[in-house]
Amino acid sequence: MAEPFYLYTRWHSGNYYVQFRLEDGSLSNHKSTGTPNYNEARKLAMQWYSSGQIPERINSK
Repeated sequence: MAEPFYLYTRWHSGNYYVQFRLEDGSLSNHKSTGTPNYNEARKLAMQWYSSGQIPERINSK
């Protein structure tokens, strides 16, 4: 079974971003995980998904 989110990096940042699949099949806005480590980003995204508490923004200036 596929994961309920996509992890990717953006060209201007080394950090991983996550997009969650919504119930209607579309994708959420991208959220920065704040880490360049894939395993840490995946763990954080899974925690957000399982708790249902996806933050609006993290690590903002």
